[in-house]
Amino acid sequence: MSSTTLSTREIIELKQVFMIRRRRLVNPMRINYANGAFYRGETNAAGLPHGWGETLYKNNTVIAGKWIDGVMSGKGVYMSTEMTYKGDWKNNAFDGKGKLIYHDEHYEGEFANNERSGHGKLSWSSGSSYIGDWKNDVPHGVGSMNTHNTYYIGHWIDGQQREDGLVIRAK
Repeated sequence: MSSTTLSTREIIELKQVFMIRRRRLVNPMRINYANGAFYRGETNAAGLPHGWGETLYKNNTVIAGKWIDGVMSGKGVYMSTEMTYKGDWKNNAFDGKGKLIYHDEHYEGEFANNERSGHGKLSWSSGSSYIGDWKNDVPHGVGSMNTHNTYYIGHWIDGQQREDGLVIRAK
């Protein structure tokens, strides 16, 4: 995927993002922040974001989804000129299952505290891909890397392939 071409699946996912933004809100409120951003959505008795809502920033970044006592938690999206994330949130971070589109990369899998962690697939617009385990935002554990003419399956440690894996090269 390049930054200018989206697949049919990605277009459908982005349409779902906008569906969250158009959801009918119960007693929507607006909270203005000192940095110029504002929250629009449901709030709790203390005036904190609580329920469905969105925060819009001056740089056109949008965070929309479910809030609990001022903290993004549950299902939500993050959209900026740099990237789009759709999935689970916990304590204002990508956490759980999600999809991240960033420049020429598309990752679908598990996250922990804004990092790829658990199992997932990373695809590049070049056609290369990595499927496997992640830790601290890099391949770690069992995984496979498919590039133009080479396929590797084996163990990874801190983003590096171990030498004891299986390498297959196309002729």
